[in-house]
Amino acid sequence: MPWLATALLCVQPATRGVPDVRAVPYEGPEPVPVSDAPAQTHVPPTADVVEPAETSPPPEPTITVGAPGEGLRWLSSDGRFSLRLGLRGQVRYELIARPEDSPTQSLSLRRARVKFSGHTFGEHNTYKLELGVSPRDMGTSPDGPRFTPVLDWALEFSKLRDLQFRVGQYKLPYSRARMQSSGDLQFVDRSIADGEFNLNRDVGFDLHSDDLFGLDHLGYYAGMFLGEGRDAYRATNFEVVYLARLEVFPFGTYDEDDTESDLTRERVPRMSMGFAYAFVDGALFERGTNGSRPEGGGTTDIHNATADTSFKFGGATVFAEAYLREGNRRAGPSLPATGLSPARNGYGWNAQAGYLWGPQPFELVGRFGETRPTGDSLLPRRRQPTVALGYYFFGHAVKLQLDYSPSWQASLRDAPSHVVRLQFQGAL
Repeated sequence: MPWLATALLCVQPATRGVPDVRAVPYEGPEPVPVSDAPAQTHVPPTADVVEPAETSPPPEPTITVGAPGEGLRWLSSDGRFSLRLGLRGQVRYELIARPEDSPTQSLSLRRARVKFSGHTFGEHNTYKLELGVSPRDMGTSPDGPRFTPVLDWALEFSKLRDLQFRVGQYKLPYSRARMQSSGDLQFVDRSIADGEFNLNRDVGFDLHSDDLFGLDHLGYYAGMFLGEGRDAYRATNFEVVYLARLEVFPFGTYDEDDTESDLTRERVPRMSMGFAYAFVDGALFERGTNGSRPEGGGTTDIHNATADTSFKFGGATVFAEAYLREGNRRAGPSLPATGLSPARNGYGWNAQAGYLWGPQPFELVGRFGETRPTGDSLLPRRRQPTVALGYYFFGHAVKLQLDYSPSWQASLRDAPSHVVRLQFQGAL
């Protein structure tokens, strides 16, 4: 019966224990609807709160000890400052036999060098200080040392590739043989041609580039120097040294251009050629920036020219150089023009070749050097062949070298002098 079911649904039985409450109409204000979401507490807007980031300690400066010859290096945490300390020494035994004289021998510390180098305020601002503290480095004689220990003290700014600037006391960028370090030679020492015609250290400045125009084939030097040689300190006149050098690399520039041996056994041909000219205005010394002062006093205007070439490939090396010097003697303010000694005019050359044998770093090299006077000159005629053996324990840094040189002062028919040298070099 439908009417009975409807009546039962309309009846709401009371819950047990709870009295029946009838609804009364609400006559107050309209109620605010309540959401079923949980209540939230209102927080006024505030500034963003930054969580403290986890900070790592700042990087510390690093100190590294390199392989022999690379020295001890300190580098700042930001890389803007560095200092490298290097040490190098050469112990030499020398036996000399001259005609009509008894043989003589010597054992000496030929070179003892301490070098500081690095950069400051960036890698393009470099410095170098090299000290020579052996008796030969300081020109020691019975009267005492002739020089201070300072060999090189130079600042260089290389930000501009084609216009790098260097100032200080250092080797003049004139001849390749002299620009190379005495620690990177194939022989115990340099040739007689370099010994006569080189322009050694002086105080001045130069502009240069190792890769002119970015072509990877050219380099240059152009500079001015006081012309008084090493340890210049006093006021002087405006007679200075003017120098220019051009370098050509037919197969491109390479890192080992400043050493004689091919210890890396280059797999592609490497070659460099250099041409230089230097004018020494009013030279105080017979050889330009070094040597003795002329006996008759006065000064010399000297024109110097040189050309050199170097080739390396597969452990083989070839090197040659030629020099020319022409000077005009002139009297000083209080000296007469007559009675002046002649200039040291002439030319010289040197050629050498070597090969690094087998898997062991053993090298056999030979060379021939000569100097010749031209006209009325104080330059002696000399000829000297040299043969040498070298064993490289750790490149040029640690090596043992032996060479032998007969030397003729005039005619080859005269009896020569004989020189045997054995030298050990160690470098940190």
